[in-house]
Amino acid sequence: MVGYTECDDYIDELRAYLRGNHELVKSFIDANLPDLRFEVPEATCLSWIDARRVPFTSAEIQDALVHVGRVGIMPGETYGEGGLGYLRMCIGGPRSKVEEGLARMKMAFDALYERGDSDR
Repeated sequence: MVGYTECDDYIDELRAYLRGNHELVKSFIDANLPDLRFEVPEATCLSWIDARRVPFTSAEIQDALVHVGRVGIMPGETYGEGGLGYLRMCIGGPRSKVEEGLARMKMAFDALYERGDSDR
C-alpha cells in the first residue's frame, strides 16, 4: 500500500527534478548556442532541440558531437522525417552529467563554427 500512497510524492519530485534539468538546458542553450532553440516540454526525460537554424548538416553536427564533444545526442531523423533538423537529448540523469553534456555540446558546435565549412 505504501507504493500507492507515496507514489504521488515520488512522481511530483521526479517531475520537479526533470523540470529543473529542462530549465538548465534551456538557459544554457539560450546563453551559449543562439542558433539552437529549446522548448521546455511537460515532464519527460527526453528533450527536442531545434537545430534547423544551424548552418550545418545533420551529419556534420553528429560528427562534431561524437568526435569533438564526445557526447551522444541522437539526430532527430532517427525518429522519422519530422525529426529532421532536431536533436534528441536525454536530460533524466544527474544534473552534473547534464551540465557536462551541455559543455561538451558547446565544444562541438564551437568547433563547427570555427571550421565554418558546411556542406549545407
